[in-house]
Amino acid sequence: MKNKIIKIVKWYLIIHIAVSSVLLIDYTFFVKESTKITWEGRSYPIAKMILLGPLNILYFK
Repeated sequence: MKNKIIKIVKWYLIIHIAVSSVLLIDYTFFVKESTKITWEGRSYPIAKMILLGPLNILYFK
């Protein structure tokens, strides 16, 4: 049971990071300026948001 949970979490992280990086590349190519303003305005480093994305769910609960 424990191994099953670890596998699910691992795949969730892999998929999340893959999707986030694809979206990030799209953002930087198509809306460079607005992305820059949005992320700097919130003062979140983009890399931190990609890596901590799954953990943000825990913070909001």
